Amino acid sequence: MAKFKPYLEQDFEKLKAASLKSGKLFEDDKFPADDSSIYRFKNFYGKPIYWKRPHEIASDPKFIVDHIVPNDLDQGQIGNCWMIAAAASVLNVPEYLKRNVPHNQTFDKGNYAGIFHFRFWWNGEWIDVVVDDKIPVNQRNQIIFCKNLVDKNEMFGPLLEKAYAKLNICYEFLVGGNAKNAMLDFTGGVNERYDLTRCLPSTVKDRYIDPNLLWELMFRSYGLNALLSCSADVKKNQKMEEEIENGLIVGHAYTILALYQIIKVNGQFNEFRRNDQSVDPSQTVRLLLIRNPWGQKPKYNGPWSMGTKDWKQVGPKIINELNPNQQTDGQFYMAFEDYYSFFSNMDTVHVDMDGLANSQKSNQADLEWKLTQLHGEWVVGKNAGGCMNDPNFFWTNPQHAFKIPSTKDKSACVISLMQKDSSHNRINTGGSSRGIYEAIGFYVYLVNNGAKSDSNGRYDKSNLTLKTRIETFMYQKEVSKRIELEAGDYVVIPCCFEKNKDASYLLRLYIETIKDKNLNKPIQTKPNEPQIKKKPENNSKSDNKQKLKPVQIKLPTRGEMYDKWYYAGMNQKDIENLHKQATSASSKACLVM
Repeated sequence: MAKFKPYLEQDFEKLKAASLKSGKLFEDDKFPADDSSIYRFKNFYGKPIYWKRPHEIASDPKFIVDHIVPNDLDQGQIGNCWMIAAAASVLNVPEYLKRNVPHNQTFDKGNYAGIFHFRFWWNGEWIDVVVDDKIPVNQRNQIIFCKNLVDKNEMFGPLLEKAYAKLNICYEFLVGGNAKNAMLDFTGGVNERYDLTRCLPSTVKDRYIDPNLLWELMFRSYGLNALLSCSADVKKNQKMEEEIENGLIVGHAYTILALYQIIKVNGQFNEFRRNDQSVDPSQTVRLLLIRNPWGQKPKYNGPWSMGTKDWKQVGPKIINELNPNQQTDGQFYMAFEDYYSFFSNMDTVHVDMDGLANSQKSNQADLEWKLTQLHGEWVVGKNAGGCMNDPNFFWTNPQHAFKIPSTKDKSACVISLMQKDSSHNRINTGGSSRGIYEAIGFYVYLVNNGAKSDSNGRYDKSNLTLKTRIETFMYQKEVSKRIELEAGDYVVIPCCFEKNKDASYLLRLYIETIKDKNLNKPIQTKPNEPQIKKKPENNSKSDNKQKLKPVQIKLPTRGEMYDKWYYAGMNQKDIENLHKQATSASSKACLVM
């Protein structure tokens, strides 16, 4: 079983045992019930805040009511739709849920000590975050932040949010963010971002990408339990968090909970696409189940929304499965064509690396992904050389050597570069989400035959041949690239776009190899946690998780396709301008009053 490192050296079991022995409820001195845990720079709530234990808020508090579903998390009066959307996607996958939310936590007498814990992937390792159960409430004794609007006595949501706030120093530092970053913190996966506007007709050369390809990538990834979120850019004459005519919100994060493709049979949509089936998209309807983290009654009024005539085309078996008249608590169905026409960006976080494979071959039992994690830092005056714009300084950057085995003609390799300690960077920005990331990227070189490294493990540039690179440096927590490499020795050089930038990073290398049954199992990226109880079959809570496996079809080569998908045709100046727009938008909070 994987181990979880106690965050801030707070061991949950020891602290709980001590509280039970003393008869006193746990109080967290590392995240006290005062204003320092709410904010460090700006009191974004602006009203008096009180801290209450759950039994002071509800007459019969429960950690979990019946079972956990994405609907349990409703955003409160804080601009963290990105975190709630990410958490909802995690709750949709049982194996992730049981890792992030440990079982057997309770308010029952005899085992209740006022202490709870949650788990996150932070700076390259799994950690266990302890919190007491004092929750911020207003003068009317109502929970201010995350809550369950239906089961008001369910408390795991507010406590999960509190643990994440502690990890990020305070609640204020949850105001403004990106769903993909939270999905990384919940899973330790690898992110891909897609510019959905490229699926729309364009006069720009090489910009258009067939949306049918997007659907296949989404469907395959979803079937491998990837997490998906989306958002729509704020256009001219629109405001951040504005509701537009179709009932949706611009500048706001949504969770994609499920994908369905239904085949027309005898004039009606009557059959789900099978695993081994290739179909003509024109003879199917492709639907997404999407959720607004505000958790309100859905306001989407487009095709396939609740009560529309579109559902008359669907057979009774499918209607019974999808239950379209029960689109509640922020959930709604949307046709795929309307999805990529409205939303601008989609983030996909892969936990199973097979979701990044070029074809089905990486699903075969004789292949596996091996992970190497490398921690490093750029230090001004030592190795903060910046990108190739200044070759003399570039070669001072760190070098990390790795080997592609000779077991295959070519092996897939996923390289992820992630900046660490981003929450602490908000101390340096006065609490703002602007400027917490540097523009980062990396270069991959083949080591020439016979070349030797020096005593520090570094290679002279004359012994290296460039194979690939991140095409555009991005102000992101993580950048990643999927490539295929022939057998040999390689060096990856991570760097910032600008030189003389202090920052720390985590470099992850996933290499696809053939299993050797005589060797130990590869490093596991997903801890093997105890099973949680099976969900009741008949319950008032909606459980819309897709039950079908993805169709295994042959996809185009993914690496080059993805390079062209996002930021294609943009130079670094364009990216700088895009970054300014993004930071300006993310500085505005989304609030539910």
